[in-house]
Parts: sequence; structure tokens; C-alpha cells
Amino acid sequence: MGLRTQAMGGKRVGIALVFAVVLAGLVMVGHATTAPPDVAISMQMFKFVAPNGTINTTIPVGTKVTWTNNDPSPIQHTTTSDPAIIPTFDSGPLAHGASFSVTFDQTGVFPYHCSFHGTLGTGMHGTITVVAPPNPTGVAPADGKTTGDTTVTITGTGFQLNVTVTFDGLAATGVMVVDANTITATTPAHGPGVVDIVVTNPDTTTGTLASVFTYAVLTPLPPPRPSVAPISGAKPLPATRVPGPINLIPPNPLPLRRSSGNEVGTSSSEVVTPAPAPAPAPLPTRR
Repeated sequence: MGLRTQAMGGKRVGIALVFAVVLAGLVMVGHATTAPPDVAISMQMFKFVAPNGTINTTIPVGTKVTWTNNDPSPIQHTTTSDPAIIPTFDSGPLAHGASFSVTFDQTGVFPYHCSFHGTLGTGMHGTITVVAPPNPTGVAPADGKTTGDTTVTITGTGFQLNVTVTFDGLAATGVMVVDANTITATTPAHGPGVVDIVVTNPDTTTGTLASVFTYAVLTPLPPPRPSVAPISGAKPLPATRVPGPINLIPPNPLPLRRSSGNEVGTSSSEVVTPAPAPAPAPLPTRR
């Protein structure tokens, strides 16, 4: 690991300092890191000016920060960690155009100052806050419709306000950070298949759940069988009860008489014909 002061444009203006440094969580390097993006802090007008225009900046773990002295000669500055900050870092004197880089590999708050023009929290000073990237670990439910509109809950750690969530690169809607460990979101439409979910914090750090959410085409259920609605106002017929068994034989059958078989249309066999009904009794006369 090394540190060197170097003029912008490649001209050496300071004394190259190369030394081995054993730091827990910080790596001082002279080469660019691949990711996340580097951060440049300017030393100008006796101030540390971060990209956001203030003396403080927040970065993800693994970011390389480079300080450059942009004040005119012969003004020199240093980038020196405050006392009791572990691990420590110190650039030594930086002339005009010289730079100093530190890669931050652990989370925490790292205040620093210029040993010539500032001190602990006063004068020329600033703060680096290092945060962990989001680390999504689960999603529920783990499947949804290809038309989208499935509300999911993503759990994990390191979620910041104003995160973005994508499903295979397509932005989710209704993203809400419940807390640092929980996000709710609504899935976008997507074709059938298994996709990744990527959570991105405002500081550009990302966390990925690989091959975790399944888009499926849902087979519609058959329509329900129509039910017959009762006629409005109709009343069921009352049940009738028959008292006892039905007797089909009349209680007083008519008497039968025997015939000699001389009736027209009959054979010689004996035919039984009903006897004539008796004449009704005469009504009594009134006197």
C-alpha cells in the first residue's frame, strides 16, 4: 500500500512518500478503485469542499477519496484524521496541485482537519461518513403476475431513504422504506421467468437478490355456474297432508243383479249388471 503527492497533470511538485501502512479498515492507495465511483475533495480558500459543496460527505464502503490542494502557492495543506480516530491517516504537507488518496473499507464517521489551518471541529476541517451498501436478503411473496401490480416486501439491512428498486432492470413503483431493514414496493410488468431484484441507495451503492422473483402467467379460473334466482314475490306452495290411507272402494256399493244373458251384445255367459237404485222416498205433505 502506498501514498504519494503528485501535481495535477503528472508533474511532480512534492516529495514522493511511499511507505507501508497497516490500517484496520482503511487502505491508502495510489491507484483508482473500480467501484464504487471515486470522490474528489478540493482544498480551496482554506476549506475542504466536497462534491455536495459542503465540508461533509457520505460515501459507500470501498470508495476512494482524493484530496487536492487547489490553493495557490506557497499555501500548503494536510489531510489529517482527528485524534482518537482509528484507523488514522495523514497526508503530510501538500503543495499546490498535490493530492492524497484514502480508500475507506469500513463503515463509520471519520472527522479530519488540516494540521496547518484547522483543528478538531474548527477552522479547516471536514467529515467523511462511510455507510454500508444495501444488503437485501429476502422478498415476499416470491412470485407474481406478468401484468405486475404485486405488492412485495423486501427485507435486509442498510436501506436508506429514497432507495430505488428494480426487477430485471425495470423500476418498481410505490417504493417505501419502512425502516433500514424493510422496503415495500409494487412490481412492474414483465414477461414470464425468474428475475433479479436490485436495491440502490441514494449514495449509488447497490445490493442484489439474484434469481429470486418469478413472474408467472396465471390460468384464469372457470366462470362460476349461474344460479337460478327465485321469482320476485313468489311463495312456496303449502304442503298438503292426507289423513290416513286412501280408500278407493265406495262405502255403500250399489247392489248387483244377475242377468240371463239376453242383453244385446252379451254372450251366453252370466253377466252381472248393477241393480237399479231404489226410488227416493216421497216427501211428506203438509196439511
